[in-house]
Amino acid sequence: GVKAPADASVRLASGVLESSNVNIAGAMVNMIDLARDFQLQVKVMKNTDTNAAASSQLLQPG
Repeated sequence: GVKAPADASVRLASGVLESSNVNIAGAMVNMIDLARDFQLQVKVMKNTDTNAAASSQLLQPG
């Protein structure tokens, strides 16, 4: 690759901690929401399988 040119406006500050750019509470709420959505989708798939099996059994002659 091509080496990027040096930027004279960049300064290094020693002894300073960089803060996180992640909103922990927001990320946690989003993760919980996604987990609930996933659980709901799994439940829908299980119910679909159960309904398909019941339908198949009803359609069998005998």
